[in-house]
Amino acid sequence: MARLRMVLVLACVLTLAAFAAAQVPLNMTVHPGEGIGTASLGMTEADLVRTFGKPEYRSDDQGVLLEWGVLPNTGDPPDALLWALLDEDETIRVGTDVDRFRTVEGVKVGSKHDDMMQVYGREAIVDPPFIVYPQRGIGFAVVNANVISMFVFPTED
Repeated sequence: MARLRMVLVLACVLTLAAFAAAQVPLNMTVHPGEGIGTASLGMTEADLVRTFGKPEYRSDDQGVLLEWGVLPNTGDPPDALLWALLDEDETIRVGTDVDRFRTVEGVKVGSKHDDMMQVYGREAIVDPPFIVYPQRGIGFAVVNANVISMFVFPTED
């Protein structure tokens, strides 16, 4: 009986751990000044391709822009699940245009402008539609009072 109880307790613990992990998966977290999910600032193009596969979109206009999970009919460059901007083969900005990724505080694409401002404050560079926090290494595109894109970059000292 004690063994059955131990097995049941272990099964419950493992189920709860799996549920908790599904609620805030580590690889879906936005880390200002560091990266988004497993895409980190400083990665080379080869690192990104090794991690995410061949990008669905690539542009060499101003640096190298790579995108994965491209959303159809969203413009040029298209919106994407994940994108990276590289300069001299080093990732200098990582972003997302979908609500799958979120900051530890819960800000994500689709968040209200006021909610985002409550978390990050009003001390930002505002150049519509962009709101950028250089000291924190995060920026947002906001349209109609909603976050439509978010990106991270190295912090400024």
